[in-house]
Amino acid sequence: MALLAFTSGPLAPFSAFLACCTEAATLTSIAAKSWFLGDALVDTFDATLMARGQENLVAQGREVKKGKGDVFWKLGKLAKRPFAGWTPTALVRGKGEGPAGLGRYFQLKGWGAREKEEHVKSRRGAYTSLGIASVLLEMVPVVNIIFAFTNTVGAALWAADMEKGHAQQEGGSGRGLRSRDKKAQ
Repeated sequence: MALLAFTSGPLAPFSAFLACCTEAATLTSIAAKSWFLGDALVDTFDATLMARGQENLVAQGREVKKGKGDVFWKLGKLAKRPFAGWTPTALVRGKGEGPAGLGRYFQLKGWGAREKEEHVKSRRGAYTSLGIASVLLEMVPVVNIIFAFTNTVGAALWAADMEKGHAQQEGGSGRGLRSRDKKAQ
């Protein structure tokens, strides 16, 4: 906190609190994802895609049971630099976390590094925004585990929307996500 007194002035206690929360959330998140959340997050992503009608996409990366049942049945499943401040940390980490959040989507699409890079580059602002929101939500200790799931569901919903927009374009409608968004306004 003494170092923060020089860089943050009277806001040093607040900055120290945020730095401690960020560090605790990072440790909790790393431990949880390493030991038991990794597969659960993949299952959540896949289930969300299937709930949005993207079973064929999910089937490219795993076995999907045929027949009636909910998506989980079909899947076979019942700031490390506190002196810099949490805002720049969230911005820097957000740029990488956005694309990382859709890693499962890229895997299911079978995209290589070049395709993924081109896709992300064309939507850099959206991916960075997703990443920043994810980073900020996952900075909160303990509940960051819950936010890991909500962030995964959000990423899968976005992937399903992108697939739907892609299918509409291929179907000859000529409407993409932007034209649909303009109509909604």
